[in-house]
Amino acid sequence: MKKITKKEIRSSVSDSLQQALQKLEVVSPSKKTKKLVETVSKKVTKQIKDDAKKEAKKLKKQITKEIDKAKKATKAAAKTDKRKKDKGEKKAKDVKKAKLNVA
Repeated sequence: MKKITKKEIRSSVSDSLQQALQKLEVVSPSKKTKKLVETVSKKVTKQIKDDAKKEAKKLKKQITKEIDKAKKATKAAAKTDKRKKDKGEKKAKDVKKAKLNVA
């Protein structure tokens, strides 16, 4: 996921608000309107940045869970393979002992 700075977010939000004002045919906004646009863009930017952080944190957590699951699965598979191998070796030893006892 690409990192986005607050400055980039704020500029795009502020541009969007300016476009909205132009569509409403406000030729030159007053000082209050400009200040309001700036304040709103700061608040929206902060909210967007916080949400993006939360989302990134969730994704990171989910990825680590998946990695841990995969590691556990490989460990479990290795254990079962080892157990099967040990059982096979024990059976082979028992067969050899039985052959020696018979002879």
